[in-house]
Amino acid sequence: MRDTPRGFTRTDLIMVLVILGILAAVALPRHYNLKSEARETQAQGIAGAMRSAVAFGHNSAVLHGQTGPLGQVTLEERAVQLAHGYPAAGDSADHSGILAAADIDADRDGLTISFPAPGQLRVSLNAGKSPREDCHVDYRQAAPGAPPAVSLVTTGC
Repeated sequence: MRDTPRGFTRTDLIMVLVILGILAAVALPRHYNLKSEARETQAQGIAGAMRSAVAFGHNSAVLHGQTGPLGQVTLEERAVQLAHGYPAAGDSADHSGILAAADIDADRDGLTISFPAPGQLRVSLNAGKSPREDCHVDYRQAAPGAPPAVSLVTTGC
């Protein structure tokens, strides 16, 4: 009687490795792209929340007569500081402006909040990414005669 060989041949192993390589080449870029799309969608959601908070905050400010250079209204049990009748940008010590109005919490949402200039706020979504890659939402608070502005940069999400 003849013994039949057991196990895999080299050809079998090479074919399995080739198939795994092809699957990895297809699956990894898709997985990376999904993460990128998720960050971009999160940035769009933050920008949308800020725009809604600007409208809601301004309507409340007008209703309560808080359209001067400084003011405060309460939105959903959160005190919101105002600048010219719109949510203020705040500063590193005070997050009671647009962040409170839009219910944005950096720790809860995994975001980085910075204040590039007085009256400006930046919400970055670059967790674990190179700082050169831009994925952020900027807020410029209202000035006399100029409403606030929300801008979205998703080139590096």
